[in-house]
Amino acid sequence: MKGNTVRELAAKGVDRLRRAGVESPRLDAELLLAKVLDKDRHFLHVNPDYCPDVGVEAEYYALLNRRAAGEPLQYLTGIQEFMGLVFTVNPSVLIPRSDTETLVEEVLDRLKGYRGMGVSETPETPGSGMDGDRVLGLDLGTGSGAIAVSLACYFAGLYVKAVDISPEALRVAQKNAVRHGVADRIDFLRGDLFSPFEGTGQKFDLIVSNPPYISGKEMRELQREVLHEPQSALYGGSDGLCFYKKIVAGAPEFLKRGGLLAVEIGYDQAAAVIDLLNQTGVFKYTEVVKDLAGRCRVVLAAAHN
Repeated sequence: MKGNTVRELAAKGVDRLRRAGVESPRLDAELLLAKVLDKDRHFLHVNPDYCPDVGVEAEYYALLNRRAAGEPLQYLTGIQEFMGLVFTVNPSVLIPRSDTETLVEEVLDRLKGYRGMGVSETPETPGSGMDGDRVLGLDLGTGSGAIAVSLACYFAGLYVKAVDISPEALRVAQKNAVRHGVADRIDFLRGDLFSPFEGTGQKFDLIVSNPPYISGKEMRELQREVLHEPQSALYGGSDGLCFYKKIVAGAPEFLKRGGLLAVEIGYDQAAAVIDLLNQTGVFKYTEVVKDLAGRCRVVLAAAHN
């Protein structure tokens, strides 16, 4: 008995996902079919009459059912693109999102713009205290390693300490660092925020983080796909500010004079995070950056201590 062609399988997949209410049924169905065939989408379009074996069909239908039930496409394919790079992902890590590219791009702009300027007594812009050809950064809550790996890929002088409390997440991040050839410039450490460096006297030019920042109310309103992601990487306490309070309180001890603190924020958290920074008396020249949708997405601050 002749099996289904690629064209027929794709059509059945689109119908299955459309009936389940998936937002992009054609794209998702084709990506899942390409996944089980170990091909790319281009193969599907130039070989519409190709007939996979029955085992491949069964694997495809299983993935379709999981996607229809709400599992994120990225966990099913095992990959997600971020900053033009392909990252391995699985349910132990948050899926990198395009919003976070704003954070990475802003940090890169400052790394490249202020490289070699030396420590400024009166820095006018966050990050103007970075000096020399070697910049030491700290990525708090690294997850998949998307931020640390991307920064290291696009700025050759950066060396990163990447911290996460989850050993499973650190394994994924390490794989991504190896995948992109920057494992020699990133140390992955298990710990809770600054805990691996307490009492060491370690200082950083840069501290960057995309911490959990979803409030209790917002957690109850999450889309079904997001509920499959690690809740510990999402929930930021009842007001969403729990981790910002810890980061802002701890960062002065570990930032060099003129060093840069850069954090991603929720769309309505800019004022609260700026207020936390101002209360320390340590962070000056704070700046809020909007994403492509016009929402406040990143807060930057220079340590002037």
